[in-house]
Amino acid sequence: TASTYTIVETASYGGTGFDIINTLSGEYLAGSFTGSFTLGTSTMTSAGGKDGLLFKFNDITLAPLSAAFNDKVGGTGDDEILSIYFDSTGGNGFILKIAGYFSGTANFSVGTGSFTLTSSGGKDGFTVGYTYISNVNGLLVDEFIKHGGTGDDEIVDISMDNNITTRYHFVGNTQLTNGGSQVLIGSIQNFVVTAYTGNFTPSDATKINRASAVAYTIDNVFYAGEFNATTDFNIDAATTNNLTFTAGGANMFLQKSNTCVTSATTPILSGRSAICVGDGLTMYIAENGQGANINSNLNWNWYSGSCGGTLVGTGSSITVTPS
Repeated sequence: TASTYTIVETASYGGTGFDIINTLSGEYLAGSFTGSFTLGTSTMTSAGGKDGLLFKFNDITLAPLSAAFNDKVGGTGDDEILSIYFDSTGGNGFILKIAGYFSGTANFSVGTGSFTLTSSGGKDGFTVGYTYISNVNGLLVDEFIKHGGTGDDEIVDISMDNNITTRYHFVGNTQLTNGGSQVLIGSIQNFVVTAYTGNFTPSDATKINRASAVAYTIDNVFYAGEFNATTDFNIDAATTNNLTFTAGGANMFLQKSNTCVTSATTPILSGRSAICVGDGLTMYIAENGQGANINSNLNWNWYSGSCGGTLVGTGSSITVTPS
């Protein structure tokens, strides 16, 4: 028989103002609201025009969970969450990353406490990380970082790095003084913005370059969006990667790049083609470590410097950290 489309649950959330869900990850929703917003038996009121909204829902009933997981973020200006990442760490713990924009002074704590950022101009982009541990009530703020200058800026998307669990990538847009905008890309590792950060700036500062998405997959990160003038898509000032804008409306761009801040020269023995400085890498004699009986040779020695140089290990595999 043919498959059928079956609705399991449908839910609505909202209040007296304009309320929107921008992004969803795992069991978390995020977006913005104005006026008053009701979640279950709790009601929140925006501090200004628009506040960011973050809440966790029951994946069976779709009902909002306790207030320990839900809150508004922002201040008296316009604030909005545009991207979210949720990842269970096993048991009852999880990590959560959010990104978007804020204006004025904004508080990013969920529940009690105060973790504030103040914008440098109109709107600034932000990336904020939280951790939940089962025996701690509420979300703990790990990092809260602003991005941008004196214009209107935003972070529109984030993507976690599967090779390094403490690193994630972001993409956004920053305003230029002549009215145009440039794409901002970057990564955060161990709560700090890395050197792998820069801009795709249009040759005509009155034109708009705008990012829409970032995605990570096996050693590479992908950025997508639009550009409206010839643009250098290389954040390394020493080299260029120009794309020429063709006449008409906006052109689309898609870039694939290596995720390393600094690349290390490493033999490709374990199947990975991009190894970052500081990353651990296990190298095998045979592909994927499946057996080491090559030409009946069972005993292997690993040397550094040269063949027969300094003995650094024995066996069919070795774990190294490039520098």
